[in-house]
Amino acid sequence: MRQVFLKELQLTKVYIIFFIFLIPFTYGMNVPITGINIWILLSFIFLSFYSDSRNEVNRYLISVPIFRKHIVFVRYIFFFILTSGFTLYLWLIDHLANQGLPFLGNSPLTGSSILWLFALTCIIVSLSLPILYYIKSFHRAMAVLMTLVFFSALFYGIIVGNPLITWDESIKHFADNLSHIQLFVSLTALSLIFLYLSYKLSAWIFMKRDLL
Repeated sequence: MRQVFLKELQLTKVYIIFFIFLIPFTYGMNVPITGINIWILLSFIFLSFYSDSRNEVNRYLISVPIFRKHIVFVRYIFFFILTSGFTLYLWLIDHLANQGLPFLGNSPLTGSSILWLFALTCIIVSLSLPILYYIKSFHRAMAVLMTLVFFSALFYGIIVGNPLITWDESIKHFADNLSHIQLFVSLTALSLIFLYLSYKLSAWIFMKRDLL
């Protein structure tokens, strides 16, 4: 399992450093970056699966003494660490930027908004990984994911921009009435449930999948 984790880290370490420097730069340019956190995690996922597909890494991994479900588990742990780390880093940079850059036009990120961003990122990761495990062709899987992202963004835009749709207001009202601890526990539990169910599905797909 350690080898799998180090493989993921070795593959992404340059990009981790790149995004660490990119986030403060985007703040200096006064660019809204809330959605960048999601795209950063998606780019890591795409990079990981593209590298495995190109180099036929899975054929090697199943030849070593390690269960397939453990390979999937380590990858989920790795992406969970990245999600948590970049979300906290984004919060830190946002706080420092709003303290030192008075020209910023964006409102500071609150603890609640960071929790929602973390939960949303975990859910997107949870939905993406089983698709990439299920579709053998990386390029087909990418096409499916990009199509889902496009229609999800379109659906979100319709809900937010249409004044006749108000059911999302009840969700916001319910969330606003929760205490910080209740919101933290609720969103963390929701994120972990999605990740666990996604892991079980991905592990089942990977164990049934013909890699030869």
